[in-house]
Amino acid sequence: MKIMKITQTYFITNDNTNRIWIELDEFISGSTINLSGRSFEVNDVKVMSKRVEAFIPNVEKDENMIAALKLPDGRMTLFTCIIRPVKKWRISFINSSHEDIGYEDYANRLAKGCSRISDIALDFMDKYHDFKYTLEHYWWLKGIEDYEGEEEHKRLKKYFDSGNMELSFPVSGVHTHWHGYEQLPRSTYYSGIYAKKRWGIDPRSAVFADISGMSWSAVGAYVNAGVKYVMILPNVLFRLATDDPNVPQCFWWVAPNGKDRVLLWRQRGYRHGKLLESDILHCPIAQHQGYPDADKADPKEKYEICKQLLDAEHIAKTEDLIDEIVNDLGDVSFDLLPIAYYMDREKPLMMLKVACDVLNEKWAYPKFSLGTPSLCLEYIEKNFGETLPVYAGDLTDQWSDFAVISPGYFGIKRKAEGLFSVAESLSTLKYFDSSTSEFPRKRLSESLWRMYEFDEHCWATSIKVPIEMHRFNHCFVKEQSALVALNNIESIISERLCDKENSHIAVLNPIPEDKRVMLRIDGINRTPVNMVCQRMYDGSILTEPISLPSYGIKSFAVEECKFEENGFAKIIDDVIDTGIYLVKFEKESGKISSIIKKASSRELVDNTCEYSLGDYIYITAESKQSDILTYNLQETNEVTIVNGPLAVSIIRNGYEPESCAILCSVITFYKHDEKIDVNLKFKDATTLIGDNSDRYRKNIFYCFPLKMSGYQFITELAGGVVNETKDRIPLHPRDFVVTQNWVAVENQTQGVGLFTREMPVFHLGGIHYNKLSNEFLAKNSNIYLYAASNRSNQLSFAEKENCFGEFNLMILPYEGKWQDTLPGKSIEFMYPPIIKMGYAKERSYLKLDGENIRMTAFKKSENGDGIIARFVETGGEGRKAVINLPFDVKSAVYTNIIEEPMQKEPQLCGSKITFEIGKFSYATILIMPENGFDMADEKEDTAQIKNVFVYKAHNRQNVVCWEKYDYKKSNGYAVYSDGKVIAEVENQPFKVQFYMTGEYGTHSYEIKEIQEGKLK
Repeated sequence: MKIMKITQTYFITNDNTNRIWIELDEFISGSTINLSGRSFEVNDVKVMSKRVEAFIPNVEKDENMIAALKLPDGRMTLFTCIIRPVKKWRISFINSSHEDIGYEDYANRLAKGCSRISDIALDFMDKYHDFKYTLEHYWWLKGIEDYEGEEEHKRLKKYFDSGNMELSFPVSGVHTHWHGYEQLPRSTYYSGIYAKKRWGIDPRSAVFADISGMSWSAVGAYVNAGVKYVMILPNVLFRLATDDPNVPQCFWWVAPNGKDRVLLWRQRGYRHGKLLESDILHCPIAQHQGYPDADKADPKEKYEICKQLLDAEHIAKTEDLIDEIVNDLGDVSFDLLPIAYYMDREKPLMMLKVACDVLNEKWAYPKFSLGTPSLCLEYIEKNFGETLPVYAGDLTDQWSDFAVISPGYFGIKRKAEGLFSVAESLSTLKYFDSSTSEFPRKRLSESLWRMYEFDEHCWATSIKVPIEMHRFNHCFVKEQSALVALNNIESIISERLCDKENSHIAVLNPIPEDKRVMLRIDGINRTPVNMVCQRMYDGSILTEPISLPSYGIKSFAVEECKFEENGFAKIIDDVIDTGIYLVKFEKESGKISSIIKKASSRELVDNTCEYSLGDYIYITAESKQSDILTYNLQETNEVTIVNGPLAVSIIRNGYEPESCAILCSVITFYKHDEKIDVNLKFKDATTLIGDNSDRYRKNIFYCFPLKMSGYQFITELAGGVVNETKDRIPLHPRDFVVTQNWVAVENQTQGVGLFTREMPVFHLGGIHYNKLSNEFLAKNSNIYLYAASNRSNQLSFAEKENCFGEFNLMILPYEGKWQDTLPGKSIEFMYPPIIKMGYAKERSYLKLDGENIRMTAFKKSENGDGIIARFVETGGEGRKAVINLPFDVKSAVYTNIIEEPMQKEPQLCGSKITFEIGKFSYATILIMPENGFDMADEKEDTAQIKNVFVYKAHNRQNVVCWEKYDYKKSNGYAVYSDGKVIAEVENQPFKVQFYMTGEYGTHSYEIKEIQEGKLK
């Protein structure tokens, strides 16, 4: 018998002794152990098992210790080790509830459930002053505002003020990589402006639970809204990197601008991974929550029951796991360990307080308490901030490729996002045409809120019963959010762009610089007078290049369609000469084997790639986490070359038999432009339909075999770029990237940019599906669009007509570095001219002089006391810029990102403002016109019933849904189908109500309010 190992723990008694564990190779009754060091001796410890507990004095410096094991027969063995001083740790449990918007409950009921959860936490605080709780996001707080009364509001305010309750900063569990250039800074308004004004709080921490990352560009936006701390608590069950990341749990995270930074804490799981494995604190409370009226029980009664349930065995397991968790930190300077401890839709845990109290009674250290993210990280910052490591780079969000779950609606949301700033700025500028113009604040606010709900991480991808719930959530939170956002925005633009008149079209250039562009006229069967035009493959009309004023409007007279027939491109056999490119293709398959830019003799196509430009690739995996993949390629039925006076297109129609997809790809070259447009469509990919076991197994990619030697990849963010070889923190899987508008492959002298409009998810240098590695695995310079996945099975791809996708991309070769070309082209690609039937007086509103600076907002300020103009630098270099306005300026002051004035002013000269902007940073300016600015807000639509929509339950039954202006107002509602009443239903206490009709197929539904006393 001998001693195998002696382990010190982090537990120190009230008399300053340190618990150690002595491990033996076997157990022999009657054995004892004597412990001695240079300055202490411990009397014999009885051996009661192979793992022996002992206590030694807590030493001040390293000391040698000898453990003498005495056997019953008198023999003795010695074990020598070094005893070290034990850090006096603080352990702070952070309690919340993870709220997936669209998973745990019907989404229309979730906010009310959130308010009930917060009530329980407040009940605990009423009895125990040290009980602390965190609201995981603003969406939750909004639920309290909507569903609680004034007394509960006062009670919540009391505990916000005391620090017992904390609000986490984000809107909800959003994918920040999905936010656009203005959507990202505007996400800070909810907690940074509205919650601050309503509740008098100043949120400083941002918690992201279940998702593993936050966009690097969000660091700068959040810091400038007052955020100092970020906690990332990813789901630990799957889709984490298979590598062992050598990155600490706590570090300073520096923004792309190299200046702003947050203190980041990361943990495996929003219930700590190790504690999740044993669930040692939750098991007793789970039993407790099962007894009758558990929610209504007095907090002290809950406390006593929890204390009875928390037996010695659970305490011992907790202590062992705390030792493991602290050891996992490695050699760190700080002495406080935050442990997030909660799960989905979980009530506040009294067991956490009980566990802290019991452990504190037993041990002097670690000291256990309940905490909040800000309290914990503020302590670490103040006491150890200078000792912490510093990292820069993007942090992959392992679930942000969920964009591919619903490509059609994701494209709609992206379109709404792109047009939002246009609707807002055009509305503001129209005031200077007519002071009677009103600002559509409510409609814009609703659109913005809907886009954030769309960007929520939960897509109900793990099917739970009932499926009807998930169908409703998917329809309401995703599909309707995208549609309502876009419809609001497009209606605002239409109202403000032009007068209704059939002999002209009005064209808005939404970019604040003069542009010469080709117009793409869609949905208007007229051509501008005396202008060369071409009917395109999709029925739209392409015009010759025209000049447009800087952020301005120009009108063109139109006539019955006239098109020139002569093709500009020279086509000889299998070669197309566009004047700019020589394009070689296969006549039978339509596959492009070569694109040579004539001016430089550059070859753009990698002909060593097994796929060709625009090829559809259907990939199936053996299981949802397997990297054993089967590749299925498209077949071509027909190839057509359409050669007109302005553009030439190669059109391939075909199919892919395994997915059953019908395919069309169009690659277009232009006479007057170097860009190459790519339109990709699939439909009827019915094998995407399947049961829950199919999830994650079926995926669609498109190939872009770009050729580049000595390459590196660059990914655009909304306020920064990622050099994929050096600017990504190696923590999470790097199978994919989510870009803002473009990715590029380049070397020291040239590159190729790939711009995307609908789907921003790409695999770089190969298809890496399920590699789940944090290493960058590029095998070549090829890029693959990740177009669709069946991860949300039975929801997105529920029927044949749902199984579609359409994607518009642009290829652009360039000389030099990405900064020289791509930022400007990105603006042009994402903000093409807006064309409406009607007439508008020609004018220019704004002009911005400054390289690689994007105007993201020009709007009425939140306080209504002026105009907010916001700009972002996109090239990675600090600059000066000038904005020329349609009015003289009385005053201007820089503000932070949430519109709070700073002690700094830009230069003014009449209608010009000269301002400074740092690299990858925002400049936000509050402007007061010389003649004042008293633009009124548009009156809110107070109709009780809004947005009637229909979805199909899994039994193919129509479900009609309607939103209510005031969910408390009505007595009930009559449901009409095709003009006839099919039901009368009572008003439910939710903002959205639905009724299962029992019908199927196409019907016209209407909802009418029933006056009080008339409900049958």
